[in-house]
Amino acid sequence: MGNSKPKWVHIISVGTSLLTNFERSEPKLAQSLGVIGWSRAGPDDKVQELAMGRTRRGDKIFNELLKFLREDPEKHSAELNAFLRYVGLNSHAPPRDVGILLYSTDTGTCYLCASVIYEYLSSEGYTMLSPKPLRVEGLGKSEAVFEDALANLLDKVVTKIVNWSRKGVPVYINATGGFKAETQFLVIAASIAGARAAYYIHETFKDVVELPLPPLKIHEGLEKIIRKFKETDHLNRRELEELCYQVGLDPAELEHERKLIVNLKPRKWLLKLIE
Repeated sequence: MGNSKPKWVHIISVGTSLLTNFERSEPKLAQSLGVIGWSRAGPDDKVQELAMGRTRRGDKIFNELLKFLREDPEKHSAELNAFLRYVGLNSHAPPRDVGILLYSTDTGTCYLCASVIYEYLSSEGYTMLSPKPLRVEGLGKSEAVFEDALANLLDKVVTKIVNWSRKGVPVYINATGGFKAETQFLVIAASIAGARAAYYIHETFKDVVELPLPPLKIHEGLEKIIRKFKETDHLNRRELEELCYQVGLDPAELEHERKLIVNLKPRKWLLKLIE
């Protein structure tokens, strides 16, 4: 996967803009390939399984999407529109010095788009930091697995931000693609993990916008509470309230307003964030 230590790392969340633009720009070809409507398919649609089977080079749909992407990467992919503009403006070059980590939701259509973009960036000489795009289990699936999905996002993506930041490599978050709620969560977690900035294409003036990420830190009292949970695996109501008052936090606020603790258990993603 190329250079062991790039000068910059870009974390790119991938949505289905490539499929959307392909359907819009090449309707006859999309119709002949049977992909009309794929970009709008729900997570439980049978299309997702079909798309997952098309994520390798040599497949006709994959090849046509890759050909379409290469014709105009910035126009045909929202993610590459932001990425290529950003690296150009900030002189992140040559490509071999730029590390890329792509991740997608747990859907076939999204993973198909991520796989095509991965192939394109790899062929352009960028240093790919995983052997294939990361597929985050549960992400984009349903409300029932939303909390697990956020924990998986922290485990698969944010831990890598921590690792690169500790090596002194600046990390940037391309927050253009994917679901907005999950992407916003990633940006906050990435700020805690040491990322430098997030960027995206502004919807109004259609240009790349950078959001500098100030170094954030979890409240020391909250961290103490979560670590206590990890040590004992359980706190009863009295123990939780006493610990909250000791560190200057309101247990009612943690449970009912911020919803960080539910049924006397911290959120799974919060445990991961503390790690």
